[in-house]
Amino acid sequence: CTLDEIWAILRELLRDLPQTCGPQYELDAERGVLAPNPIVANQINELRTQGARIVFASDTALPGDFVRGELIRHGLAKEDDGFYVSSSLGLTKRSGTLFREILKREKVAACDVRHIGDNLKSDVLVPIALGIAGELMRDTQLNRWERAVLARHSACETATAALAGSMRVARLSGNRQDDPGVHQLVSTFLGPAALVWASWVLHSAQIGRAHV
Repeated sequence: CTLDEIWAILRELLRDLPQTCGPQYELDAERGVLAPNPIVANQINELRTQGARIVFASDTALPGDFVRGELIRHGLAKEDDGFYVSSSLGLTKRSGTLFREILKREKVAACDVRHIGDNLKSDVLVPIALGIAGELMRDTQLNRWERAVLARHSACETATAALAGSMRVARLSGNRQDDPGVHQLVSTFLGPAALVWASWVLHSAQIGRAHV
């Protein structure tokens, strides 16, 4: 489905939804929180140096032009790369139809394609069934500490999600040659703990000043 179709249904379900609120709001929100994945970026750069053609495939309701533009903006993609987005083509990785379309348009044999992703079914099992080498990327998935943050009941779910996301960004952005144990400790415990403490101090100071 497409983003416009989703918002059309939202308007049917939420009759009081302001007319000014629509797909562009969601795109602006996505653009504000997107960050490049250094692990993936390094893999792409290595493959480019080996002369490989880079093709991006995504199961998403976001418009194809938006996905393409963000990948280029963050330096992950180039203008002449391949871009195959389910919302634009009406085909999906999960069903296998998007992979078949890629093989057809790129005029390449399945055995010559390597697909990397973080979804076991869509990115690994489905392409393997088609003869494509599927590789699961586990590092990009939320670790147990990040999942624990999301699982906590909070008065501000947006802040909780932002904290978990920031923890993941910090973890993925670390120097891979550093001690992984130390980096995990900082990104998943010390950093978030310091942030929570600083937020508490700031909140307490604001309350104290309001009572003066």
